[in-house]
Amino acid sequence: MGGRLEERLRAVLDGPDSPLTALARAVLTGTQAALASGAGAAGPGDPAHAACAALAGELAALLADAPSGAPSTAPFTAPFTAPFTGPSATTEPHDRGSGPLAELANAFMADPRVAAYLGRSSVVKHADVDTWRALWTACLRLDPAVAGEWRDRARAIRDERLNGAGPATWLELPGTVPRVLVEPAPALATPGIREAPGGPWDPEVADALGADLGGGLAALAVLATQVVRIAQVDPTTCHALEGLRTSGLHPLDDPRTWNAYRTELHRRLAALATAEEGSPAALRAHRLVDEALCSIVHRPPAHPASWWGGVADRSRRLLEEHVQRARAAGVDAEVKVLEIRPYADLQGYTGNRDIAYRAGDPRSGEILACLRTWLRVGEDSLPGRVIYGRE
Repeated sequence: MGGRLEERLRAVLDGPDSPLTALARAVLTGTQAALASGAGAAGPGDPAHAACAALAGELAALLADAPSGAPSTAPFTAPFTAPFTGPSATTEPHDRGSGPLAELANAFMADPRVAAYLGRSSVVKHADVDTWRALWTACLRLDPAVAGEWRDRARAIRDERLNGAGPATWLELPGTVPRVLVEPAPALATPGIREAPGGPWDPEVADALGADLGGGLAALAVLATQVVRIAQVDPTTCHALEGLRTSGLHPLDDPRTWNAYRTELHRRLAALATAEEGSPAALRAHRLVDEALCSIVHRPPAHPASWWGGVADRSRRLLEEHVQRARAAGVDAEVKVLEIRPYADLQGYTGNRDIAYRAGDPRSGEILACLRTWLRVGEDSLPGRVIYGRE
């Protein structure tokens, strides 16, 4: 390796310690390990063996000469700039994969407590880095106790069998308490994702809400950032937003669908930000923001106590608190969240736009997710919307 490329690589590797420098070192370390492992597995009969082995050796020499640096725990806050654009989550991968991480992922999918919320999704991907991300984002759909078991097993696999040097790097999301959503895997050159108080808001969300973030708008900025950024790294997310499509669940790994969703979310956030706090117009606008956040769903919908379920709960609490403040100021209003219960109990609170999802027993006839709350402002009743199970 020589010339300007080597000079640029050395400039990065020899640079001052920073989250971005640490990420570059981790990426190059993972690339070197993957090339060396691949060349060894393929053997001399592969026409690319010599070139890949040589490149792995040159990268190893570069990394050996570079200062190691202390493992970085500083936040790497580069923006999430594009949604996942790989194969649809409902299609089977061409290669079921092998190795310890693929074995773990297959065992994960075979757990009936997991399978109930994965549907046809597969977390076994062509590359370990994608399998790692898919497994961790799938855990965000599960009952917390079940997710905790599998997170522990994934950490053990990483620590015991995914050998590779490199610092841990993080993508940070805003949150009220520190919480890890995706563990980093330096050997795979992939950063972790965590919630942290003071984490950066999505710039487009912040622009839509404007500078005055009173009356719960700051908390909505946190939730909106969490939703859009996790949706970008989870290839199985869909939207069920009636303002964009009249029915059905629409995968967000399609760039046009993703862009349409984000545009609509920003429009709704801006409408709420410009309405007078506690006014009937603000309550209606807040209900539509809540709908946009809670209409990011999976096939099948996530467990109600999961991370995604918690996002919906926090969004609904903000709406309920807004209605309470409005009532205290004299506005005649009430809100009803359509809870997880028999669908027949709440049909009077929904219109004719509910979504039936083939869930089978024991969830047939149950509400699986509340997409939109029922709201009354004066004499104006606005129907809710849900996903419910059918046989």
